[in-house]
Amino acid sequence: MGNHDCATYLRTYLNKYLPFQGRLYDQTWVLGTLAQIERVSPAEFLDPVLWTEGYNAIDPMSEIRRFSDTIAFVKNNQMCLTQRAL
Repeated sequence: MGNHDCATYLRTYLNKYLPFQGRLYDQTWVLGTLAQIERVSPAEFLDPVLWTEGYNAIDPMSEIRRFSDTIAFVKNNQMCLTQRAL
């Protein structure tokens, strides 16, 4: 997990499912995961055209930040989450 092979798989997924063309699945999570693995926003997937369908648009940078915030929350609360599971 989180290695070059994983990043390659995620890029393949985004290349297949962007632009949406009626297929909104997990592209935002995949983008966030890829940015987290590579520690940089993947420029080739940030074009707003890829994230727009009709009148609906998703801000890819906002989604990367949201994913990063989720990861930070989990890391910061890992002890609490582990203790609750016990």
